[in-house]
Amino acid sequence: MGKNSIGAGSTRAGWAVSDSRSQRRPTRSITHQERVPECSRVGPSSAESSSRSREVTSASPRRTSVPGAASKCSVAYATVISPRRWGVPSGNRILLSSAEPMLNSPSGRGNRPARANQPWGSLSVAFRFACQASVCSVGVGPGDSAAAAREASAAVAMPVVHLVMPQRLAPGIGVVRRWAIGYTHPSLHARINSYGRRPLSSYRVGIIGLGRMGSTIDDEGHTRLPYSVASASRASDRLELVCGCDLDGDRRSAFSQRWGVDAVYEDFQQMVEQEEPDLVAVCTRAAGTDNREAPDAGYRVDLHADLTVALANLKVPMLYVEKAMACSMARADEVRDAVTANGTILNTGVLRRFDNRYDVVRDAVLAGRIGEPRVVVHYAPSSLLHGHIHSIDTVSWLLGDPTITHVRGELQPRDFVIENGHIPFDPQATYQLSFAGGVQAWSVPAAYWEFEILGTEGSVRSLNNGTGASLRLAGDDGRGWVHADLPPVEPASTVVCCLEDLVGAHESGEPSRGHVDITHHTTEACLAVAESHRNGGDWVALPGVDRQLYVFHV
Repeated sequence: MGKNSIGAGSTRAGWAVSDSRSQRRPTRSITHQERVPECSRVGPSSAESSSRSREVTSASPRRTSVPGAASKCSVAYATVISPRRWGVPSGNRILLSSAEPMLNSPSGRGNRPARANQPWGSLSVAFRFACQASVCSVGVGPGDSAAAAREASAAVAMPVVHLVMPQRLAPGIGVVRRWAIGYTHPSLHARINSYGRRPLSSYRVGIIGLGRMGSTIDDEGHTRLPYSVASASRASDRLELVCGCDLDGDRRSAFSQRWGVDAVYEDFQQMVEQEEPDLVAVCTRAAGTDNREAPDAGYRVDLHADLTVALANLKVPMLYVEKAMACSMARADEVRDAVTANGTILNTGVLRRFDNRYDVVRDAVLAGRIGEPRVVVHYAPSSLLHGHIHSIDTVSWLLGDPTITHVRGELQPRDFVIENGHIPFDPQATYQLSFAGGVQAWSVPAAYWEFEILGTEGSVRSLNNGTGASLRLAGDDGRGWVHADLPPVEPASTVVCCLEDLVGAHESGEPSRGHVDITHHTTEACLAVAESHRNGGDWVALPGVDRQLYVFHV
């Protein structure tokens, strides 16, 4: 984190999002022909492709000429793993078409038409790679090749996915590298030859903000497990760290040297357009500065919201966003709407939700071991947005994410007056929450990050910031509670879990563990503490927070 506001233009934080809502992917049309059995062999002939299931092979794709087509149409096959994006059932094979096969440029930074004496070149390699890796790919060509693609599809009785381009080298041609050419990093072909078939799928990761959470927090000694997004990406066999972005040139250089990533950028939109990451982590400071207080009452910079909205509109499939998602509910509403409209999968950096040491506590609650939960207590002094966004989210997670109906609380100092809907620092706070179903939760500003859930038949408590847990159940004699065993837990990296949860949601079509609706809800509960303070400690019914109330935080 730190001084890592990203992009072109200038604002108070040195960053601005373009007003353009350019789409990274050109218009596409999907034609469904006869559904075929699941089959993953690369490049069968049309006579072979009608019904039989086959094993995956490493053979090159067949080249097929389409009789009667205006031009020859090159075809290949791949297995669909992204049914939500393409509308093709997962596991089915699709026909990939291109009236004008494209090649990677020698620099790996662009595309150009294939030369006459090299009609396939790296396109066939990319198709083969796509098939081996089970990556959904598509072909590209001018608009009039769609008919040829449909004819080819009918000839082999398979669905066709054809990406229509308005001109041969239209703006946004970078899309081709991902969907038709595949990964264009210069080492791609060598890696294919060296490794053979890759894992089922690995996803390209880019990081915006190459400071603490993005790259260097592992040096602080909080845990021996991967903690920064960069180290977590390296630790996961589902992820591939490919690019980074920061305004600070020294940070870019340090990141590149530390992680061996050459693709570093000053402008995040250029990074997205050039590198086509599947997952982008937003690791900037929330308010775009290392200062602990806003410079004036007009300061309302909200980088997390700005970047999340922009990245969702750029069609990045998966986003990790540092907490809090926004500094006001007006911006949180924008984030929710953009993420929902674009089908973006989102998790935020409330990492206790992804900490398996808390799972045994949650499991005990949801399995009914303590009876009906009645009260939750969070122990620790904490600031409102930097800290209590964690505590409220963890309380919600441990209870199974019931709806928070009412919130009340106060800020420190108690006589602090909120003026013009603007809090220029992140104040210490305490709260009380009321959940649907009657559970009440309190924060106690003492001890060291512990959570206790008390029920009708016992209690369970997470100890010492998750390093232990205690379960007490009602004794048979009715004279008190006795200690009971909880299963041992081998700690796992919370950041790896969070990022891989995005991948799991992307592949399954299920919501992520920290999906945008629950993130929006807990953010409103957090800001409702400030709203309650402004109203003398009265209960605030959700949703009932002034949308323009802004809380500065790092």
